[in-house]
Amino acid sequence: MKTGGVRLSGLDSLRGLAALIVVLSHALLLIPALGNAAITGHSTSPANISWWLAYTPLALMYSGGIAVYVFFILSGFVLSLPGSIHRLVDWAAYYSRRLIRLYLPVAGAVIFSVVLILLVPRVSDESMGWWMGVHAVEVYPLSAVREAVLLFGTGRYNTVLWSLVWEVVFSLFLPLYLLVGRWLANKLLLSTLGLIFLSALGMHLAISSLTYLPMFAIGVQLAAGVRMEDRRLSSVIHKWKRTLIFSLLILFIYFLLRDIPFALILCLMSCTGIVAACVGWQSENGVLNWLGTRSFSLYLVHEPILVTSAFLLGVSNLPWVWILGGLLVVLVTEVFYRLVESPSTVLSRTVGRTVRTILGSRKANVP
Repeated sequence: MKTGGVRLSGLDSLRGLAALIVVLSHALLLIPALGNAAITGHSTSPANISWWLAYTPLALMYSGGIAVYVFFILSGFVLSLPGSIHRLVDWAAYYSRRLIRLYLPVAGAVIFSVVLILLVPRVSDESMGWWMGVHAVEVYPLSAVREAVLLFGTGRYNTVLWSLVWEVVFSLFLPLYLLVGRWLANKLLLSTLGLIFLSALGMHLAISSLTYLPMFAIGVQLAAGVRMEDRRLSSVIHKWKRTLIFSLLILFIYFLLRDIPFALILCLMSCTGIVAACVGWQSENGVLNWLGTRSFSLYLVHEPILVTSAFLLGVSNLPWVWILGGLLVVLVTEVFYRLVESPSTVLSRTVGRTVRTILGSRKANVP
């Protein structure tokens, strides 16, 4: 992952790990008891696996939602850092590049999901759990189009697309985010804590926009701090191992206290620290680098494959679902990356250069 011309391999690895956590979370939700617990609430008894996956460090592999929060903060950081460093931004080229890079893979993922639903009908009953019931849908052309458009709401063909709705909204309003980020750049700690509180307030009030949009702004503030060479932030990044350990400890405390009001504050403090730590992490792990470069493809294709495998083989055969489905996820992720995501990235760059040429703005920076 490159930001401002500098490759931050730690962010690649973090993105890959976050995508892997989402995959593990969705694989565990195929267990009927855990699928039901996700909607009815986790057990308060340590005798139940649901309790261990909610209130202990084991929750790390069952925290798909928290991984998405990390994605949002990462997007805020990565997209805004070039604009934070270079004040001259070619917004026409930016919008053309960004929307192509988002929407072409999303369209491919929707088509892939629809094909799987047509090949393997989705019929569920109560014994299969809530999560499988959510995916027991039929295909309707207009709903598939709405799913691909994102801004009019997503259906149930591929539920991970809910997060892409907020990615698009943030991407559209990036100029405003940058203005606010520059305004608050000299108040990094205070503004970041304020954004964390706003997000927790949104969660408490059940207002989605207030919950998720400030998360992107947290990343924007981190980027502004990097540009301003904020002393405290530089120390946090430089001592990334200590920062990472401290952030994980905060996350473990959050797992214990997650049911109290405004516990999201602890969660987002941890997520912010994790992202800051990974800015300073020079990762050289081949597997993590692969996960990082393919994370978007992995994120888009894994759920239809796992769910389809469960409908085909049955939730009574979950070990085989996980083994065969997992192998298919790896294979399809690579194919999807090569045939859909990578070409869309190339196309977005070509279109961006063309727009810059047409508008005569070649010297402007493009996030």
